[in-house]
Amino acid sequence: MAGGGQERRLLRSCRDYLAVKDRIAGSDSEADFRVLRAKTVDCEVLALASAATTAARSALPRDFLKATETRLYPASLWTNVSDDESAKAARPGSTLQSISAARRFKASRPDTLTLENPAYGIRLVLLARGDFNGDGWEDAAFRWTGYARHGSYRDARLVVLTRVGTRPAPGFIEWKSSSADPQK
Repeated sequence: MAGGGQERRLLRSCRDYLAVKDRIAGSDSEADFRVLRAKTVDCEVLALASAATTAARSALPRDFLKATETRLYPASLWTNVSDDESAKAARPGSTLQSISAARRFKASRPDTLTLENPAYGIRLVLLARGDFNGDGWEDAAFRWTGYARHGSYRDARLVVLTRVGTRPAPGFIEWKSSSADPQK
């Protein structure tokens, strides 16, 4: 046990990271914690992709670099750093455009979408595509990085976006982080 009742663990593999990911509370330094969060995303996408099947149907764009309109993306993708911002993002009908005030992502290779306003930014990097939850519909896994443009805030997480139905919905649905079911 480390000081303060915290347990210290040596993480040697993705299995180790995934076993403790929900209990990660910090590290010896902010830089180490950022590396730990990024490594966790890598492990999560490997676990997701290893269990994926080929999707029977897709309502996702073939090229996300052409899907740059922020009105298509959920508001939950923004760097909602306060409770007020999170509540605003959770309102029905909220989109990335309505919460960030930005209209389009900047697309770049390889498979990266970046969005910034004067205070914050996010970067989505496409990591994998497939049917991750067995519903027959294609899903897309992204590394999400949120950051303060003029400060020290930085975070990373796995984001899975999908669309289902015979007609593509106007926007994407983000999976809840603790579930294999898309958020409605």
